[in-house]
Amino acid sequence: MRVYRSCRPGRSFLVVVDNTPPEIFFHFGLEKIGVQKLEGKKEDLSVYPTGTFLYLPATDQIVGTKGIYYSLNNQPETPYERPIKLLGKGVYELKIKAVDYLGNQIYSQPIEFVLQ
Repeated sequence: MRVYRSCRPGRSFLVVVDNTPPEIFFHFGLEKIGVQKLEGKKEDLSVYPTGTFLYLPATDQIVGTKGIYYSLNNQPETPYERPIKLLGKGVYELKIKAVDYLGNQIYSQPIEFVLQ
């Protein structure tokens, strides 16, 4: 964000330039029930029970968040409209995109987890 001010005699104005994308968060509705080490992965993956919900909020401090989109296991992006109920055991990769009202966008790093 950049702020420009002009103070000329009898005239003043403030211009704010927002080139910062929203900040993405994610939250599972249930606590993880463990961790699992998978072959070929450096880090242990969090394990959640099937049926848990996934929440995807994003915040933008200047103009607000216009949309949040997600992709599970490289499926096409889906608009996030309500909590996602996670069904089906297996390993998942989640990608999240958030866009503000000026078109600034950000992509999350892939988030990997396991459902059991």
